[in-house]
Amino acid sequence: MTEPIETAEAADEQVVETPPPDEGVDTTDDQQSDDNREAAKYRHRAKAAEAERDQLAERLQVLQRAEVQRRAAEHLADGADIWRDGATLEDLLTDSGDIDPDKVSELAKGLVDAHRHWRKTAPAAPPASAVTSNGKIGGRADPEVT
Repeated sequence: MTEPIETAEAADEQVVETPPPDEGVDTTDDQQSDDNREAAKYRHRAKAAEAERDQLAERLQVLQRAEVQRRAAEHLADGADIWRDGATLEDLLTDSGDIDPDKVSELAKGLVDAHRHWRKTAPAAPPASAVTSNGKIGGRADPEVT
């Protein structure tokens, strides 16, 4: 007879541990809602980070293209001509993604050989600022102030 009593006590303990469905709060829906909100927050952060990454990559590409054109202008009358024969930025970068000055120079020289009219010409005379920067021609560098 002692066994049924223990079973009844065990049954009472189980009933006490488990709250009736009407009295307890269903935490699984709240937990799922919290998990969904947290996942949405991380998805939003990921999208924002991807957008920022894409924007920065585009800005870097613009700056790299400008630097390539500046370097190409050492050989070409217009540095933008470096792109006219189908060259791409990727062709002029190192393995690490930096601009390779030797590749830019080599390509620009090749373009000058192929298109002689694209070459940079030397100025016929020094610029006026170089001539007059030290005062008037034939004059003194420091005119006296009276």
